[in-house]
Amino acid sequence: MHVDLLILLLLSLFLGFRVWETLGKRAENQPGKAGGRPSVIPQNQVVVEKEAAPKRDTSFYDGFDESVFLEGAEQAFKLIQRALRESTPHTLKKFVASDCLKALLEKSPWTGKKEGEVCLLSLSTQNKRREKDRAKVDVLICYQQNLSGKLENMSEVWTFTRQVASSNPNWTLIETQLT
Repeated sequence: MHVDLLILLLLSLFLGFRVWETLGKRAENQPGKAGGRPSVIPQNQVVVEKEAAPKRDTSFYDGFDESVFLEGAEQAFKLIQRALRESTPHTLKKFVASDCLKALLEKSPWTGKKEGEVCLLSLSTQNKRREKDRAKVDVLICYQQNLSGKLENMSEVWTFTRQVASSNPNWTLIETQLT
């Protein structure tokens, strides 16, 4: 009977250790926990300050909500960075034009790099325009990156487009340019 209890105790300790090892524990400076924000956030944990935007800009096109658009641009930045780091660009085909994806794969400092840190600092719309039935928006993205032990401030302009009359709310990234 004592052997059964000993085996049960060892089994529960083993399972408890495996759960703790899998889930880990939260770091003191991890986003979402009280305490300060770290100066550089590891990998794809991004904290963003967005420029205050009007709720709806009907002069651009009816239904355009700049704050929602900037939230989507933030998500696109995270998604694209993660896919490039993990070498899974096929997951981006719905959201990135093929020629833009090819350029990203060739020029991006993140491609295939699992290490390094990126902190997205700000997003702001720079230029909104209509070209026939398409809307295009340029977004200035400012971030810090640390890919080889040196912290660099970077900025890029990403151009997104979508058909205005489409029921699909997704925008497509068609161009990126370092500034």
